[in-house]
Amino acid sequence: GEFLIKSYLFELTPISSGIANESYSVGERISNVCLFYREKTKSWNNLPEDIYEAVRIMSSHLIKNLEFYPGKLTGNHILNNARALIIAGHILKIREYVRIGRIILTSFLKNHFEDDGFLIEGSTHYQFLIARRLLDIRMICEDYGDFKTLDKMNPIIISIVEKCKFFLVSDTQKIIPLIGDISPDCSVEWLLDICESPLSNFNKRHTKQKKVKGWACLYKEWKPNKNYLWEQKRNNYKLKNKCPVWSKYRYQNWTIFLHNELKQNSPIASHSHYDFGSFVLFYKDKEIIIDPGRKNYLKS
Repeated sequence: GEFLIKSYLFELTPISSGIANESYSVGERISNVCLFYREKTKSWNNLPEDIYEAVRIMSSHLIKNLEFYPGKLTGNHILNNARALIIAGHILKIREYVRIGRIILTSFLKNHFEDDGFLIEGSTHYQFLIARRLLDIRMICEDYGDFKTLDKMNPIIISIVEKCKFFLVSDTQKIIPLIGDISPDCSVEWLLDICESPLSNFNKRHTKQKKVKGWACLYKEWKPNKNYLWEQKRNNYKLKNKCPVWSKYRYQNWTIFLHNELKQNSPIASHSHYDFGSFVLFYKDKEIIIDPGRKNYLKS
């Protein structure tokens, strides 16, 4: 891992040209490099000097190129920008980066999620992907005692993670309906056990770790900050719309999921499609009828 990171930086430099220079890619490198060393060394403060300098350069570039767009077209990329700034800000000890990341969370979490925790962009895979990003933020903020940032995610992050569990067809076999776009960032399977990670445990008794795969295998040793309490009462979170965005019904061996695409007053950045009336149907945890979404961003 470390050899690959240093080889990339040697060949392409921290800020290279082309696609690698885009803010989303830069933010991914910042977060992934820091998370890699956090897992490798069990500390946020063990970046080699050259990697530390690369993170500083990339963060300086990102802060000048945040992914804001007019109207409601600012998509989930801005939350990825916030994750990178908060992680880098704590590691580099640049409070302004953390503060700006916190402001982004304050402004955009409520724009990207329904009050009950469902992502408005209409993709089951992206629900898991963005939940994981927020749990990364939770980890570094609890480790550094950054309760101000945690307050901006509390309690909506609990609902967001719970909605990942909603999409699981059953408890015996980890599978979800693939509705909407599939992100190229990672495979669906990599995130299916996200709810079993210690990072998904909020003020609950520690339970014995289940056998998990993928992302949930990381950070097994992580312990929450005992001085921070997550708000469990979410009675003040009510659906804005009378019609539920997502529905799930079970009957004997059958499970059906429906996504009710709601009419928007203005265009939004989205990973869904207008699919009112379509559904995904499972029988004994096997897909019988699937959603005709995009499995990749290629013209296949």
